[in-house]
Amino acid sequence: MGEFRIRDAKVEDCNLLRDLILELGAFENMLHLHHVTEQMLVKDGFQTSPPVYYAFLYEVKLESGDWFTAGYTIFSIGFCLRWGKYTYLEDLFVRSDYRNKGIGTKLFTSVIQKSRDEHGSRSMHWAVVNWNEKAKKFYRQFGGDECKGSIRFRFDENHKFLQTSN
Repeated sequence: MGEFRIRDAKVEDCNLLRDLILELGAFENMLHLHHVTEQMLVKDGFQTSPPVYYAFLYEVKLESGDWFTAGYTIFSIGFCLRWGKYTYLEDLFVRSDYRNKGIGTKLFTSVIQKSRDEHGSRSMHWAVVNWNEKAKKFYRQFGGDECKGSIRFRFDENHKFLQTSN
C-alpha cells in the first residue's frame, strides 16, 4: 500500500476527527448516540492539561501527493485500583476501502506503545459492539479477553444526577 504515516491529531484536525467519529457511528448503527462536537474535541483534547483524550490519524499518501486519512483512534488514560494507570480505547476505526491492510494493527499497537511508554499505563480496556465479530477476532489476536461476569453501566448526559442545578 504505498507511503503512510501515523501522527498525533492536531487541533486543526478536530473537524476531520468529528467526521470520522460520525463515520464510525454510522457503521455501528449508533449515529444517534454521537453527540460530540468539534468544539468539545478542541477543548478536551487541546485546551485542557492534561488532555482528556489522545488521538492518532493513519494517513496514506495519494498519487497526487496529498495525505488521506484512512483511519483513526482515540484513547484516554484513567486510573483504577487494580492496576493504577490504564488506557481506555474509545475508538479504533478504519475506513472500509482500507480495511484488512494492517492499518488497525498499526493504530492499536501505537496506542499500546504511547500509553505504556509515555503514560505508564499497565492495562487496557475497550468495548466492542456485540454483533461485530470481526472486531472481536481482531482484538483476540492480541490476547484481548472478553470480560466475563461484568456488565457495563452508564448515565447519559440527560440523567438527573448529571444535570446541574441553577
